[in-house]
Amino acid sequence: MKILIGGVGYHNLGDYSIGPLLNTHLEEFVWPPGVQIDHDLSFGPIAVVQRFQAALEHYDRVVLFSAVERGRPPGTVTVIDWGHELPDEEEIQARVGEAVTGVVSLDNLLVLGEHFGIWPQDLRVIEIEPAEERWGEDLTPEIESRLAEILETIREAALKPVMNEKSDPIDTLFWQDEILQIAYWFQGEGFGDEFKSEDLRPFLTPDAPALKTCFAYMLRVGLLDEPAPDTFRLTEFGRKEGARRFEDAFSGMTKPAHGECSADCDCHATGNLENCTNRQENDGHTH
Repeated sequence: MKILIGGVGYHNLGDYSIGPLLNTHLEEFVWPPGVQIDHDLSFGPIAVVQRFQAALEHYDRVVLFSAVERGRPPGTVTVIDWGHELPDEEEIQARVGEAVTGVVSLDNLLVLGEHFGIWPQDLRVIEIEPAEERWGEDLTPEIESRLAEILETIREAALKPVMNEKSDPIDTLFWQDEILQIAYWFQGEGFGDEFKSEDLRPFLTPDAPALKTCFAYMLRVGLLDEPAPDTFRLTEFGRKEGARRFEDAFSGMTKPAHGECSADCDCHATGNLENCTNRQENDGHTH
């Protein structure tokens, strides 16, 4: 599956430059095979259209993001599944005129891209409400404080499973996360890097779906690979995602307990568990 992700916007214009700015941050993520970060979507819609038309490869999904002023509270993040609807011919021609004069606009790029047929059916748009327009690369505090959330929203939009008409996206994402956590734990406990579906089934609740369906999707987006028929293992991307989800799920249960404290902990000198630093940090949890 080929996925294109790219920000749209001017450079050196504060919050309105968040599109190009986030491209650099997204390059630091570990992505599955087939994902491309495009840094060239801010050179004007006509140039983008011509580049897409000349390209030999096409994408199954495109994710675009930009600062767009809609009158929402600054920092608001809105995810839109593009409906592929076009305005009337007069407005299209007006947008062509803006594009020719060098106006960089997410709305213009969407409309002109649709008009010239460059977008795949799966087109996802993320709008970030800017706080103010000013010169320079610095973001306002309203946007800076939400960068992690915005990046995670982009990541989720890019990797969200492709659903058929009978699929429940929330249910599918839930079981994907469950499988990632169990596979990560399975490997960490020394049971081996490779596993079969029957190895994981005992750790799932009885209402879990057919694992073959989940595995097929996870193979497609690069979370798993299949070194032998019906034998699976986490990819580097899958291990990182599994570790992240495992840590999120068990963050309150993975702190050190008494007995795992350092040699200079007070409890070793006094013999009193009440003096154990780890015990105090874990709200009295002992073993």
